[in-house]
Amino acid sequence: MALVYGLVAQDAIVLSECSLEDVGGDGADEGFPEAPKVARYILQEKVVKELGPQKRSFGHKKHHFHYRVTDNRLCFMVVVQKSAEDEKTSVKIPYNCIEDILAEFMGSVYDEDHAMTIGYRELELNDRFARVIKSKLEFWNRPDADISKRTKAKVEVVKNQYVDMIDDVVKHGDAAVKLEERANLLQEEGADLRINTKTMSRKLWWKQKKCQVILCVTCIIITIV
Repeated sequence: MALVYGLVAQDAIVLSECSLEDVGGDGADEGFPEAPKVARYILQEKVVKELGPQKRSFGHKKHHFHYRVTDNRLCFMVVVQKSAEDEKTSVKIPYNCIEDILAEFMGSVYDEDHAMTIGYRELELNDRFARVIKSKLEFWNRPDADISKRTKAKVEVVKNQYVDMIDDVVKHGDAAVKLEERANLLQEEGADLRINTKTMSRKLWWKQKKCQVILCVTCIIITIV
């Protein structure tokens, strides 16, 4: 998928436009020479009849036209050329490109007072804004411009890291369970040992007392005799 054309218009009047040629970089694709003609047809037959702000998409052979109409009758349009590898055409990148162009146009070029009083002529702003459209089309044609793909790739990396961490936890968890079982067993054996020690201590104490009593009685008998 490649962005090959972009324009800014007010109703059916094109204020600025730009076509990218040789978008594949190897001469295999030479853009879309008919894009300006088809775009003007859409402006005249569709856009001027729109009531209020709108977003629309149209397919023409292997090309898709995406545009947005604002509340002041400005139309921002881009054309996407599908490649043989494209299973489906995403609208996220085209509309991100449109929003980018719109923000730049409204912030640096558009004069609402001039538009409302004198009005713009066909391609009046082309010298000032065509290069901006070109730069935006080229930017959004970059593979790393698709934020969703980059985010998905990062999520996949993080997910794999968490899977590895969970595996480690499970392995260490098994070892921890075995260690806990051994600790419990030693604790139980220690408790038995303490009980046996106390019992033996009591027996030795009584035995000692008995010996002392017997010794005293023997001494008393010897003294009397």
